[in-house]
Parts: sequence; structure tokens; C-alpha cells
Amino acid sequence: SRVADFVLLAGDFNIEPEDLGYQVICTLGNLYDAWECRPNAEFRNGMTCDRPDNCYTARSSLNTCPNGKRLDYIMFQSGNCK
Repeated sequence: SRVADFVLLAGDFNIEPEDLGYQVICTLGNLYDAWECRPNAEFRNGMTCDRPDNCYTARSSLNTCPNGKRLDYIMFQSGNCK
């Protein structure tokens, strides 16, 4: 990726932002999380799994994570995150 103009990494990582794997990807990969860099940061919570508005979410999972979990990501490297 050193000679690339743009690096994109996307997928269902099954990790959360506070997990070590997320920190390794961002830090060692020198990647930015597109959700964290969005210009309209005041809108929505970004949860992609076990959301309360998803009819397939087990009600018991909402006891530990009432808003759901963010497990899907788009990471990129190109200039600075603004």
C-alpha cells in the first residue's frame, strides 16, 4: 500500500471499536475509520448488528447492548481524516 494513491478496507470484522483488533488495524495499518470521519457526526449511531429496530435481533441481546453493535467497517487511507 505504500505506492497506492488510496487504500480501502471494508467488511464485517466482527470486532468493536474498543477491541484490540480494531486498534491494530487502525494504528498499524495507518487507516481511518470512515464512520468516525463522516462530516455529519451528530446523526445516527452507526450500529450494524443487533439493532433494536431489527426484527431479527434477540431481545435478550439488547440487555447488554441496547443500541446494538458496530461490527461492519469501511477503513481508508488517503490524506487526513477531517
